[in-house]
Amino acid sequence: MSAPSIVRLAGEGATLSSIEAAAGKLWLAAGGEDVDGSVRRAVEAFWRAQPGADPYWDFLSTRMDCDNCGERNRLENLSICPNCFNVYCSKHERKCACGHNLVG
Repeated sequence: MSAPSIVRLAGEGATLSSIEAAAGKLWLAAGGEDVDGSVRRAVEAFWRAQPGADPYWDFLSTRMDCDNCGERNRLENLSICPNCFNVYCSKHERKCACGHNLVG
């Protein structure tokens, strides 16, 4: 399987969204391969640029809907696909419809 989109976005120097930066941080924590360090640099730069004492955890405390069933929960209790950035609650498999493993 190819690397998830977060690797391509970081490698291209794209401006990340909050959900992409969270997916990247979780993907790295799950052992995702970051050969040139671009994902780590992009994720760290994104969160450093955000306001607040701990913007990453502030973001994880926001509520989002599961993209599969619509159940609403705090993002810290959902899983994210590092490829298509959909979010899923715990009722669903740990694999996204796009084929990538979920993180978080």
